[in-house]
Amino acid sequence: YLLQVASLATKQDAQRLVSQLMLLGYDSFIQSHLGHSVHYYRVIVGPFDTLSLAEKERHQLQSRFSETFVIKS
Repeated sequence: YLLQVASLATKQDAQRLVSQLMLLGYDSFIQSHLGHSVHYYRVIVGPFDTLSLAEKERHQLQSRFSETFVIKS
């Protein structure tokens, strides 16, 4: 399981957020996505072995990043 923390319009903003998450101790990376001719950069945390672990971290992250949600990898 993975957590999507944000979907951003610029790679630079996504890289900044990844750096911030890494300073907080989270393994994170960027997933590039093309949707309706617009490029998005998804900031992802994980992976997590179980849904339970992913949900626990989602709860922690939502206090800072309210749009965080679980995706199945």
